[in-house]
Amino acid sequence: MPSPSLTDCPLPGHVLLLLLPDGEFGLHIPIRDLSPLCIKPLKYLRYLAWVVLYLEGKITCNGIEVDEENGALKDQQTYRFEPTPSQSWENAQPMNAEIAERHSAFDTHSSRLDELFAANLQERDIQCVFTGYPWADATHIIPFSKGNEWLECLINGRFPDRRTGEGEDLNELDIDHVSNGLMACGGVCTSIDRRVAAVLVTPNRILSCDDIHPPPTRLFKRAAGIDYPAGARYTFQWLNVTGRSSDELRAIPNNSDAAFNSASMQPRPSPFLLECMYAATVINFWGIGSSRLKSHPGFVSAPPRRPAALHEFNPVYSGRQIRSSASAAGEPSDANITDEENMLPCSTPADPGADAIAYNEGDDPWDFILKLSHLLPQNRDRLVARQEQREIEREEHRTRIVNWLDGVDASEDTSTSPISDAPDRT
Repeated sequence: MPSPSLTDCPLPGHVLLLLLPDGEFGLHIPIRDLSPLCIKPLKYLRYLAWVVLYLEGKITCNGIEVDEENGALKDQQTYRFEPTPSQSWENAQPMNAEIAERHSAFDTHSSRLDELFAANLQERDIQCVFTGYPWADATHIIPFSKGNEWLECLINGRFPDRRTGEGEDLNELDIDHVSNGLMACGGVCTSIDRRVAAVLVTPNRILSCDDIHPPPTRLFKRAAGIDYPAGARYTFQWLNVTGRSSDELRAIPNNSDAAFNSASMQPRPSPFLLECMYAATVINFWGIGSSRLKSHPGFVSAPPRRPAALHEFNPVYSGRQIRSSASAAGEPSDANITDEENMLPCSTPADPGADAIAYNEGDDPWDFILKLSHLLPQNRDRLVARQEQREIEREEHRTRIVNWLDGVDASEDTSTSPISDAPDRT
């Protein structure tokens, strides 16, 4: 169903949160879906303003500041966000909702996973972090299809010094960094991909952990050594919980908290990236007039666009790829074709970054183009250092993973046990 215009809002059963001074952009939210997301829904409205605009302020109704601690939502009421006196609308940095679009002009094969990325997630998470389901997939928070260009735009748009106000260091982030991922079961992945759910991190600038409803009982018992992080919550939230079926809510309950391997030294999912995705998701899900955000001078701009259609180019395939494709299609393959007869273009400059920009067998063409973008002087040193560090981590990880697997085998039986007791966060 098409979204109503702002002039028709709010409709019965909804509230409207206006986030720009001209009233041309707002979030049109069903009241019944707000209460399950936060114990204090008026305070949650201020959080929405924070993640969308990266601006502190207050929520008003008819020119009067609301009582966000004890107040209640009013049907068909319009609320407005107003920045604090120390800030102004010019300080806002509206989030670009395009970051939540998995397929775009920046699309690559989003199913491609870096070996180290997946292995580090398996060590840190072991199972689906929200449900405890043992069969889980390694998934990116910021879609892999966006690439490092998008990450740089997000970081430079809000934190050019590469450190958040809460002290999170963003220097090491790249699209395949462990902080840009988590292990999740298929249902969690699908709901987040479809932008009907998101992950809320508390405490944050606005909300405390206690402002969110307690986590429900898990369907699968946590494996030994899998614990909730002390003093923090990573909470899975359905944005339209009242529209979900009972089967969906039983499999993936609303407000399920993530738990991680307490023995792992890997960093947890980035609160900054999860906030970016939360903002983009609510803009896409509840936003009306979101195109108006783009006219703000602080809008988080997208990187320069590449040509959208990969099929417009003639990709170069290795002999192995050609033979694999032929076999999959039931066509005969020539086993006598040699690697020399299927030469791939390969850049071999005599410098420390040569391996980082070589077109290797099995590379996706867009991945190669992503690498070429790092040849710019301002990006090159960082890329070379990152590649060298990754090689060191790969070698260390191969040793570490053997010891970790021994521990997983020992706890495998408990990881598949049915219904557990209520989560213990002490």
